[in-house]
Amino acid sequence: MQSEAHPLIDRWGEPVAADAPESARRRTWLWALAVLAGLCVVGGVGAALWAGRVRALAEQCRAAAEAQQWDRVVEAARRWQWWQPGKAAPRIYLADAAYQQGDLERAVELLRTLPDSDALTPAALVQCSTLLFGPMNRPLEAAEILERVLRLDPHQVEARRRLIYFYAYTLQRRKMVHHAREAIHYDCDLPETYVYLMGQEWLSFANQYDENTKWFLGNPEEELFLVARAISRIVARGLDDTVDPRDGPPGPDGTPYHRQIIAQYRARFPRNLELLAYVTERAVSAGEVEEVARLLASAPAEAAGDHRFWRYQGWLHAARGELAEAETAYRNALALNCYDFVSRHQLAGVRRRFRRMEEVKTLEELAAEGKALRRDVLRLERVDRVPRSVLQRMAEYARKCGDHAVAGKLLMRLEEWPDPGPARGQARQSPPGRTETSVPIQPGGTMSDLPAVNLRGPVAQ
Repeated sequence: MQSEAHPLIDRWGEPVAADAPESARRRTWLWALAVLAGLCVVGGVGAALWAGRVRALAEQCRAAAEAQQWDRVVEAARRWQWWQPGKAAPRIYLADAAYQQGDLERAVELLRTLPDSDALTPAALVQCSTLLFGPMNRPLEAAEILERVLRLDPHQVEARRRLIYFYAYTLQRRKMVHHAREAIHYDCDLPETYVYLMGQEWLSFANQYDENTKWFLGNPEEELFLVARAISRIVARGLDDTVDPRDGPPGPDGTPYHRQIIAQYRARFPRNLELLAYVTERAVSAGEVEEVARLLASAPAEAAGDHRFWRYQGWLHAARGELAEAETAYRNALALNCYDFVSRHQLAGVRRRFRRMEEVKTLEELAAEGKALRRDVLRLERVDRVPRSVLQRMAEYARKCGDHAVAGKLLMRLEEWPDPGPARGQARQSPPGRTETSVPIQPGGTMSDLPAVNLRGPVAQ
């Protein structure tokens, strides 16, 4: 049975049999190719018109922004956004217009919606954090924004710097250390990065109380700022066991006002590690064995990741004559923070009782080196101007502590960084009982004095 011919269509729309003459089929294919070529031409013209339209709208936005005609910016940016809904640039212009017109909430809302895939997004989000840290005083949201920036671009220096600063000032030590090590890993470290890392336990700041007070006023009853504010005041003013009438009235039994506040916060935030570490440190200093045991028994599970609580555990074991357990606890502390010279000194005491005198000598010398480094760092006027001589000592200290990655990176950086020379105002000796250094987020400023907001930056098309 003969199969039916499959029809084709000629250029006039008439059917042509498959077995039609070759010339007819050739005409059909030529016509199809001509139509396809025409469509390509039309598409190319359309793409050129689309690209021209986008360029024109981008230029309108730029010109209107330079002329500070923000209504015109909004009009052009909205039309641009219609043509390129997945691009960051038009939204950044809209956010800039909202900021310039005083609508900070709208500016932040727009910046939050920037697409992760756009190369302009990370820098614009850093500027968003400027608004949240500054006039809007919403630092927790600013920190979330900066965490997002670093997920998009882990090499972003300014985002990393601001986060380390914020976590240091609010006593979020583990987060601070995490980002300091990430900064070193991703080549966005600065000289102060190493100060934050090595001083993770003892670093404190002259303006720490003021910064936390500002953040607290914008975020009432926030545990983070309440606790950091209280502890930074005690440390910066060297209060501890003193009674200062400027601090507040003592209790009926003579208890200093700051200790009453700590007791109130302990009752209110029983799982807060900073409060627990503060009272446990005091109990250790006073030699109160049973009180230390009671406090450690109340520690939440996350205390196991904090070197200080292993050190307190080591002290408790040593006080009870449990030397093997004490040694294990101290080594656990040093595994979590190899720069903990107090644990190293106390471990030397345990090893001395085992008569391991050569090891004792090594431990004591390294502990003394760490303590001297702490003293000299705390004498600096500014943590962002660390003299080369101090950085060299830090690199050597890191090597001796077994942190070879940090030591190697710092030595490499010393070949690249210029020597800042002595800190402005020269080194100073802190009064007894005080450990402070001024650490502005910018030279000459604090987190409240960030650079003027420039949301657009170099907006590329």
